[in-house]
Amino acid sequence: MRLQRFLGPDWKIALPFVLPMIILMTVLILYPFVDAIRLSFTTRTITNPENFVGLQNYRDLLGDRFFHDAVKNNTGKVNQ
Repeated sequence: MRLQRFLGPDWKIALPFVLPMIILMTVLILYPFVDAIRLSFTTRTITNPENFVGLQNYRDLLGDRFFHDAVKNNTGKVNQ
């Protein structure tokens, strides 16, 4: 059994101690990560709280001159 190899021979005793940490990490790390990806496919306005726009946000980002300048500034590749 994989769980037994991972947690050791006393896995039945260890599981109640490890399970809360697994749940906590899922709630505090995985959920915000997935939600941020979901939100990146939406746009918000005052009248419409959340509108699905698909990849349009990424298209706009790749066409934005200020974004390209920010990437160049952070990678050390500055136009001369």
